[in-house]
Amino acid sequence: MEKLYTDDAYIIDGEGKRRGPYKTRFGSGNTLTFLDEALEIVVDTGYWIVRPLDDGGEMVFTVTGYTFQEGINRIPPQHLLTIENKENPKAEREALQKSLENPNRLATGDDHVVNIPEAFIELMERIDASDMTAEEKKEAKNGIKKLLGNRGVSAILGDASSGLLLLLD
Repeated sequence: MEKLYTDDAYIIDGEGKRRGPYKTRFGSGNTLTFLDEALEIVVDTGYWIVRPLDDGGEMVFTVTGYTFQEGINRIPPQHLLTIENKENPKAEREALQKSLENPNRLATGDDHVVNIPEAFIELMERIDASDMTAEEKKEAKNGIKKLLGNRGVSAILGDASSGLLLLLD
């Protein structure tokens, strides 16, 4: 049975600790199997699976499900991990949908949230504190005004865009 597991995989836990390599087999499906003896940690959803590539790069997957199968006859106990490509467009669409439900907050990466009005205020403060000339500062703030004055942007940001425009005057 072990002869079927020809690929290496690392597991990154919730604290960011990288463990492995463990033998598994990456295929066309979204399930990875690890033999019971090989896996010395308990894997949880949200952990990452890292697949080293021949060119030195890596593919990263998120664990979305976990099942343990008891051994049957000659088949040893196994850990079955359901995985999803971390760069999955479905996950990106879901994050975009969440950000549109609350337009003043934008989800970026893995559960990092940016408050858009606060980000613009910080940007304006950094422009003011920078060593740019007065003309460069004015030009930078005019760029922000143009962005916030765009119909599409103001429709998405709602009241936040008009409040931010007032701060620029």
